[in-house]
Amino acid sequence: AYAPIQQLMSRYEGYDRLLRNRGYVGGIAVDDYNLERREPNHYHSLQLWGYRTIHRGVSHSTSRATVEAMVTGVRSNIPPNLRDAYSTTGLAHLMAVSGLHMGIVVAIVNLLAAPLVLMHPGHRWRNLVVIAALWLFVVLSGASPSVVRSAVMFSMLQLSWRNSSSYSGLNALAAAAFVILTLWPGALYDMSFLLSVSAVAGILLWGRWLIRASLRDNSVQRWVFSSVFIGLSASAWTLPLVSYYFGNMPIIGLGVTPIAIFTASAIVALGILALITPGWVATPLLGVADWCAELQNRLVISAAKYDWASVEYRMDGEEVVLCYSAYLLITLGVWLCARWQRRRAEFAESEGSESKIIEEDD
Repeated sequence: AYAPIQQLMSRYEGYDRLLRNRGYVGGIAVDDYNLERREPNHYHSLQLWGYRTIHRGVSHSTSRATVEAMVTGVRSNIPPNLRDAYSTTGLAHLMAVSGLHMGIVVAIVNLLAAPLVLMHPGHRWRNLVVIAALWLFVVLSGASPSVVRSAVMFSMLQLSWRNSSSYSGLNALAAAAFVILTLWPGALYDMSFLLSVSAVAGILLWGRWLIRASLRDNSVQRWVFSSVFIGLSASAWTLPLVSYYFGNMPIIGLGVTPIAIFTASAIVALGILALITPGWVATPLLGVADWCAELQNRLVISAAKYDWASVEYRMDGEEVVLCYSAYLLITLGVWLCARWQRRRAEFAESEGSESKIIEEDD
C-alpha cells in the first residue's frame, strides 16, 4: 500500500516532539482517507472483478476513478487535484467507502425488496435480504475495518426499523457502538468510526425531526427536501470532528453536501446495479454513472476554488466537547418544546371533547 508521508506524526504535540527527538522526520498512516495506491494483488477476487467491470464500462478517466472509488473502494486512479478539491470542500468521505455508502445501499435494497412485505413473513425476509446485500457490498469494497464497523451498525439499525418505536434508531446506534467498542476498543480513537457515529446521530436527532416538522405529505417534494435535511444534519454533526482531525472547517460543504448526496446516491446505485445485471443493461447504467460522476467532480472542483470554501482552524478536544454539548442542549430544548406543544394540543383536544359531551347532555 502507498500513502503520503505526513510531517505531523501524532495529534498529541508532546508525543510528536518525542518522536522527532528520537530522529523520526515523518510518518505514514495507511487508512481509508489517505491511501493513494495499492498493488493489484492486494485486491481480492470480488473487488478486482468489480473494479475491472467498471474500468471497462466507464470511458472518462476522471469520472471512472470516482465511480471505482465509490463502488469498489479502489482509489488508486484519483488525480491529486481532484483529491485536494474533495478534501477542501469536506467531501473526501465520498471517495472512500464509509457509512454514507452503506446507508445508500440499505436504502436501495430496501426499496427493491419492498414487494417482499406482501408475503406473510415478508418483513423478516426483507431484513435478511438487506443485511445480506449490505455485507456483500462490504466484501466488494474491500472489507476494511471501518467499513466492517459501519456494516455492523447498519445491520443493527435495519433490524431495529422493524420496531415502531420512534427511538429505536437511537437505541440501535447506541447498541451498535457498544458492540463495536467491545470487539474493537481502539475504534474509540478511529476517525472513520467517530465520523460515522456522529453523522448517523445527526440524521436521527436533527434530520428526522426537520423532515417531520416541515414536510407532511409523501410527494416528490418530501423526498427531495429529505435528502437536503439529511445532508445538512450529517455535515453539521461531523464538522467539529473534521476540524479536529484535518485542521480546517469546510464551510462550503454545508451547501454542497445536499447536492452531492444526490449524485453520490446515483453513482453508488447505478454502479451496484451494473455489477449485478447483464452487459447490455450494465453498459447504459455505467454511462449514466459516468455522467453523474462528471457532474459531481465539476461541482466539487468549482466549489473548492472559492477562498472562503474552507477555513483553516483546528479545534482542540475541549472545543469539540463543548460543540457537541451545545448540539445536545439544542436537541433537548427542541424535544422539550415539541413535547410541550404535543401535550398542549392533547389537552385542548380533551377539553373540546368534554365540552361537546356536556352540550349533548344539556
